[in-house]
Amino acid sequence: MSPFATDAGGPCNSGQFFLAIDPEGFSAGLFADRFATLAGSITAQEGTRLPGLSRLATRQESLARGTIEVDRELLKRVRDCTR
Repeated sequence: MSPFATDAGGPCNSGQFFLAIDPEGFSAGLFADRFATLAGSITAQEGTRLPGLSRLATRQESLARGTIEVDRELLKRVRDCTR
């Protein structure tokens, strides 16, 4: 299959379908508590992490600092695009 990010190999000829299901409707309102318990037991194990936690921590640090750190080379490339 051709990659999505480039035109190498031509069109990928792929379709996608997304289905979103609200788990609260199937858990008698217990999903949030059950998930919190599961997440807690995962993060209590040494060397484990949950996806998005480092991104959330970085966001909270940026909000507290009032600034966002951006790699200098990336910032240069973005600025070059605006000229």
